[in-house]
Amino acid sequence: MTIPPKLPHPPRYNNEEHMTPQDWEEYFAKRAQLDRPLPREEAEALLLKGAALLREKNKAEYYRVTAPIPMPAAWALAVKDAHGFKMVWDWNLYEAKKQYPDEF
Repeated sequence: MTIPPKLPHPPRYNNEEHMTPQDWEEYFAKRAQLDRPLPREEAEALLLKGAALLREKNKAEYYRVTAPIPMPAAWALAVKDAHGFKMVWDWNLYEAKKQYPDEF
């Protein structure tokens, strides 16, 4: 995947993050792979599966199972601004990209 000519706006509060060209390539490859709408029924099924994993104290698997659920736009923007792109790296940003197209 190539880096688009216009990058998203940088995080507002996290000035420590330095994205290399390789980081940007991987970021946009993940965006192409992960960012998609998800029917409500599928999201609910993944949440139920995730809840069972949390009861088993399996956080790593919970994050993997629930990552395809679109992150709420305001939450995604807040996380990106506070912690940088690498914190939202593995999450579905479909809704966030619709609402804040210049941020992701």
